[in-house]
Amino acid sequence: MEHAENAVEDTNAEALVAKLSAIHLGYFADLYADRFCKTTSKKECIINRGYWARVEAIRMIIERFLNTYPGQHKQIISLGAGYDTFYFNQKAAKKPNFENVKYVEMDLPGVIKRKVRLISEQKDLMQLIENEGKPEIGENNTYLKSSSFSCVPVDLRKFDTFLKMSELVGIDPKAPTLVFAECVLIYLPTKNSNEIMKYFVDNFDTVYFMNWEMMKLKDSFGKVMIQNFEARGYDLLGINEYPDVSSLQNRFMDLGYPNIEVYDMLDVYNKHLNQDERKRIEKIEWLDELEEWWILQKHYYFALCSKIKDEGAETPFVKISY
Repeated sequence: MEHAENAVEDTNAEALVAKLSAIHLGYFADLYADRFCKTTSKKECIINRGYWARVEAIRMIIERFLNTYPGQHKQIISLGAGYDTFYFNQKAAKKPNFENVKYVEMDLPGVIKRKVRLISEQKDLMQLIENEGKPEIGENNTYLKSSSFSCVPVDLRKFDTFLKMSELVGIDPKAPTLVFAECVLIYLPTKNSNEIMKYFVDNFDTVYFMNWEMMKLKDSFGKVMIQNFEARGYDLLGINEYPDVSSLQNRFMDLGYPNIEVYDMLDVYNKHLNQDERKRIEKIEWLDELEEWWILQKHYYFALCSKIKDEGAETPFVKISY
């Protein structure tokens, strides 16, 4: 199990290197990503463009969630957060819609320990947190807890630990809550990921669950993707039961989510993101292999599922579309 945990932790570093490639080329801005990784490597256009689509989709939904509940206490929970820096970018920008937000990151102990250590060593990052009150840092950087931002160690295969850490940081089931997972659930046995998703829909008054993940891994292209992951020591424990959009829709329905949208990422890229931004980033690099791009994006999906307490309320935030 320790080898598997180390391999999953390694994916965080790999993802950040790919993210930095897109940032340095101007696909999107991030003031703090390079604080958590000094390694740089220019990636191919197909990777950079794909990372832009991933980041743009997630940021779009988070912004819509924040704008839907202005002035209210609300929560954002990032499962498998890795070295993501969304909180710090939002706080630095002093966006009014980011007030009254409790932002909670959960990941494996090794990732959290390193992230908390890096945060605690950088004065400007600590100041962004301390503006909301002095944070509590666990012995040996095991966790960080404050009123607005927390990083806590959670192995999502251990539901009791998940509940314990949720209680530690004071997650409130009555507050509007957005939960998101970027390429996390596929590393978990299906029973564990379903348990977490069902917990939110069963216990929270208003909850949105956002997920970006691989799919269609049973066709020839998907099998090559699996082989590439396995060759690097990554065990994809949740790959078999939900291979396509239809089965994923049924999954979220069976878990109890009333509002469900699932699209492959090619659809998201072509139809649901800011098309002016899409035109801008397409000018950064020339993409030669359009067919490979189409195939790759069809092997990833973006899902938004929700349960809203006041179903009669008019809200712009049930649909993914821009």
